[in-house]
Amino acid sequence: ASNTADINVNVINKNIKVLTPAGKPVFSTIPWDLYENNNIYRFILYAAGNRKKPVQAIDIDQNNPETPIFYPEGKTAIFHPFDQLIFQYHFALNHVLMFHGCGFILNGKGYLILGESGAGKSTVLKNLSHLLENSSNFDFTILNDERNVVYSRDNSYKLAPTPWHGELDTINNIETNLDYILFLDDHSKGNIIAPIPVETALQKAVHTCFLPYWDRTLLVNSLDALGNLISRFQGNVFSLGYKNRDNLLNLLLRIV
Repeated sequence: ASNTADINVNVINKNIKVLTPAGKPVFSTIPWDLYENNNIYRFILYAAGNRKKPVQAIDIDQNNPETPIFYPEGKTAIFHPFDQLIFQYHFALNHVLMFHGCGFILNGKGYLILGESGAGKSTVLKNLSHLLENSSNFDFTILNDERNVVYSRDNSYKLAPTPWHGELDTINNIETNLDYILFLDDHSKGNIIAPIPVETALQKAVHTCFLPYWDRTLLVNSLDALGNLISRFQGNVFSLGYKNRDNLLNLLLRIV
């Protein structure tokens, strides 16, 4: 472990009304705008329903681990989605992939179950918790039910939680080896756990991975990292579907 922080946040209080866009516009969404100037990105967040009232701004420079956050005078809270944008950018710089999925450890094996919003990721963990709460035969630990990160280190892939959870408020700050990747099939009418071809798995993974679409270089690097991950896990990537929670544990045990 290193005592040097990978990301430093510098809070700057100032009158945000005079904080002007910097550089050329990259794209605009309902709550925020993005500008780029010499590889420095400025995100400006606006008040709900009022694009003339900026409430926060951040500058992200890929050559500087410090991220200044500009607030109206007297304010200090980091507003959503800027907390995640800061980390998402630096994750990409360091070849770390953040996924929309639940992570857990079952009998020493690391599982990442991926799915879009409403697919039932939190329900999977609720069901497993219910099935295993009185069992002494299984070691079960929830990492995070909503967003987890995957990265390569020491010739293996690691799985760890982020601070952003879903329905469950359980987060265990544990790094573990990643052993299995599963895509949740919320339309399944039966019990199924089946291997997925690499091409299909990569297409599915793109829809569940948080990618830096605003930066072409980082986007290409992230897609390469995603492709390497899926290729490395060929044979350990599955589609998962189940009719009721009593079937879930048995399905997971089939692949061990």
